[in-house]
Amino acid sequence: AEGVQLAKDVDDPNVRVLVDFYHLTVESEPVQHLIDDGAEFLRHTHFANPTGRVFPVDGAEADYKPYIQALKAAGYDQRVSCEAYLNSTFEADAKKALEFFKKNF
Repeated sequence: AEGVQLAKDVDDPNVRVLVDFYHLTVESEPVQHLIDDGAEFLRHTHFANPTGRVFPVDGAEADYKPYIQALKAAGYDQRVSCEAYLNSTFEADAKKALEFFKKNF
């Protein structure tokens, strides 16, 4: 909500908002902000499993559904990136994350 207010205050088409699922989750921010507070300002989202900040691999390791539904309800059709720490299972996890993104977006 604060990011959207800042973008509104600046009132410049080059200033928009990034929402990071990891931070949204660990800071207990309501996903409803994506819909209520100016979805037209949202231009990018980062995605990671909030437990360990690793790749989302199957959707069961975190409650992603409300966030994904909020993005869709807000009409979000911009970039989605994965911001996750790398580990020894990078190759396998990256493939699973790609499938997760294809399934959900």
